[in-house]
Amino acid sequence: GFSRGIGVTMLFYSMSAFYLTFTLYLQAGLHFSPYQAGMGILPLGFGYLMGPLTINAVTRSFGAHVTAWALMITSIGLCLLAGGVNTAGFLHAGCFGPGVALIGFGQGLVIPTLVRAVIHDVQAHHAGAAAGVIHSTLQVSAAIGVATLGSIFFVVLGGSQDSARIAH
Repeated sequence: GFSRGIGVTMLFYSMSAFYLTFTLYLQAGLHFSPYQAGMGILPLGFGYLMGPLTINAVTRSFGAHVTAWALMITSIGLCLLAGGVNTAGFLHAGCFGPGVALIGFGQGLVIPTLVRAVIHDVQAHHAGAAAGVIHSTLQVSAAIGVATLGSIFFVVLGGSQDSARIAH
C-alpha cells in the first residue's frame, strides 16, 4: 500500500548521499578539478535522461517488475564503479563511465515507476495530498541520507584532509 511505498521511496532516495561522497572522492581524493568532476558525473545525467525516455519499451519488456530491474541496473552500476577503483585510488576508465551511466539509467527508470506504484491505489480526491507526501519524503530522505553518509564519511576520515586517505 501507500505506507509501504513511502518507506521504499524513503530508502531509495537516501541514495542521494552518493552524490556528496562521490564528488568529494573525485575532487579531494583524486584531485579532479570541479570541471573534471562535473564531466565525470555527466554520464549519470545522460542515464537519467534515457531512463524516462525508454520507460515504455522497458515496461513492455519487464511489466510489473520494472522497478526491481531498474534497482538491479543501479546496483550493477554501483558495482562497476566500485570495481573500477583500484587500491592505488585511481578509477579504471572502462568501469567509471559505464558504471555512472548505469546508475543514472537505473534511477531514471526507478523514479517514475516507484512514484506510479506508490500512488496506484490512492483515491483521486487524495491524489494531491499523496503527491505532497511523496515529494516531502523525497526531500527528507535525501537530507537524512546525506547527513548520515556524510557524517560516516568524515568520521572514517577522522578529520584528515589527506587525499590518499580520502581516495581509499
